[in-house]
Amino acid sequence: MGKRKKVIISAIIAIFVIFFGFGIFVKLYLSGEKLKTFVVPRIEEAIGRKVLLKDIALSVFKGIVVSDLKVMNIDGNGVFIKADKFILAYEPFALIRKRFVISRIEIVSPSVDIKRYANGIYNITEGKPKEKPKEPDRQDTSPRPTKKDLPVSVVADKVLIKSAKITFVDDKKEFPKTSLIFDADIRCSLGNNLSAVLERGNIKLKELKSTINRLNINASGVIDVDMKHIKPKLQLTVGKNTFYVDGIISDYLGLPSAQINVNAREMNINELISAAETGKTQGAKRTEKVDTLKKKHMKIDGKKNDAPQKGVERFQASGQIKVDSATYERYIVKNFRTTYRYNDGKINIEPFIFSFSGGDAVKAEGNVNGVMYFNYGDASVIKKGLVCNARMQLGKVSINKSKTFDTIALLTGVDELKTPGFDNGTFSFDAKKEIINVNGFMKSDLMIFSPKGTVGFDKRLNINAELRLTPQLSARLSRRIPGISLLKGDDGWTTLPFLISGTTENPSIGLDQKVLGGRLKDSTKDILQNLIGSQKTDKKNVPERSGSRGLFDKLLGR
Repeated sequence: MGKRKKVIISAIIAIFVIFFGFGIFVKLYLSGEKLKTFVVPRIEEAIGRKVLLKDIALSVFKGIVVSDLKVMNIDGNGVFIKADKFILAYEPFALIRKRFVISRIEIVSPSVDIKRYANGIYNITEGKPKEKPKEPDRQDTSPRPTKKDLPVSVVADKVLIKSAKITFVDDKKEFPKTSLIFDADIRCSLGNNLSAVLERGNIKLKELKSTINRLNINASGVIDVDMKHIKPKLQLTVGKNTFYVDGIISDYLGLPSAQINVNAREMNINELISAAETGKTQGAKRTEKVDTLKKKHMKIDGKKNDAPQKGVERFQASGQIKVDSATYERYIVKNFRTTYRYNDGKINIEPFIFSFSGGDAVKAEGNVNGVMYFNYGDASVIKKGLVCNARMQLGKVSINKSKTFDTIALLTGVDELKTPGFDNGTFSFDAKKEIINVNGFMKSDLMIFSPKGTVGFDKRLNINAELRLTPQLSARLSRRIPGISLLKGDDGWTTLPFLISGTTENPSIGLDQKVLGGRLKDSTKDILQNLIGSQKTDKKNVPERSGSRGLFDKLLGR
């Protein structure tokens, strides 16, 4: 037992001596003042900003703790980056080999204030020092570390960031004010030049806040990161709309491609459109600048330049968008599903499908499917390049209030046409060059309404429409319609041609005189041929005056 005690006591003394020696070594090489003298000037030289440290505490067991770290703005007024604590936990035994091995870096409550000034310069780049020309006598030589230098060989296994906050403010008011708070747990390695190599990590986004056109935006969730992939899983709230975003971004340091899916249980399209309309002015200003840049890119000394810009990497994205229920005006959209692809500024939506019901002035139900293509940009860019082909299958339709049918009822004298109802219908839409080509019909037991024409993105209308009425309704048509009896078919149905012009908000509806005149001419020709033929065959049975009066009556609709 005596020998064992001696061995244990000797081991304890040896460990105490070793750590006592480490403590002396740390004090000699890593004293607070020496670290300040070594670290601060080098950081200031690298970033071109004033750096302040309140204290550097040293401990063999805890490592190095930097308190109240501040990086000032380039002009010295205000703080650009600050942190309550900056902790470096190192391996004590590596110091024996004169290697400073960092096992953990922990940053507590860091804060970064990013600002864009009115002149367009960001405070994050304004202090970057210019490269100094290399002196010939130093090109092939490297300074050897002296006793005053820090013997550093840095390897960081873990980086922890707690309650980090980043804010962004744009004095030009082109981008919204944004702030975010997050925690991060990252595993990486650092070389002697302090360049980081990310291995894997996890970012917990506690809060992201922004406001676009008076629409509040909030986000939270988790983002997993490794050397090649970023995997977000976020909840995004835009006004009253909540979206769930997940997917994967690959090769984000090279040529990134993303597979991002968006899901929403409920969505208020009216709110989103209202915000977009509010931001038209700002969007127009940005578009003017983009167009100016495009012109500079496209022409150099009067010649067209189609060469791609250097440094602009292509980005590809694809995924699915699903919305269970959405409201648009008085309509409810159900089960919206689509697959999208983004590549080099072009977006393909194919196919998309949804069903709808509801309405106020026009109550309807049905489903829509189609494809859509457009260029990424603001509203004007999207409209200019939009191509869309869609088909709408209608069920029950009830029109309670419509300027178009109010006018048709007035022209025809049939009051029931103010509030017509239809059992089914089909419409096709073909949009391109800022014009929508419309072709379709709605029908019931009493009538068939068939519009065909164009609706411009400027809301201008140019539509020819036919209204076919049963003999029951035809008998109640106004006698003021010229040649009304000549518009009846062999089946007893009457076909009225209408021309709809004006705008969607203020349409102008009238009988299509050109089509009407053509039909009257053809009908008159047939009647004359019939009359002449009957007179030749049987003049006695068809008095001349009676025949003339009969033709005149038919032309006037009497």
